Amino acid sequence: MRARQNKDNSFVHLISDEKLAEFRGMSLRARLHWLEVANVFVNKAIGTKRRALFDSRFETLISKK
Repeated sequence: MRARQNKDNSFVHLISDEKLAEFRGMSLRARLHWLEVANVFVNKAIGTKRRALFDSRFETLISKK
């Protein structure tokens, strides 16, 4: 997987066809677990304030505090 930063400061992640096939072969329960773990990791790594800069859905979380 490669990451590239765009002009607008957002990130684009390029995922190989092999990784997509691997994800496609996972059970729905395993996919959901993978997404939940990834979400926790991203929130811990960059925090919700910085994540709100890239994803407007997180603006509601930081405005409640």
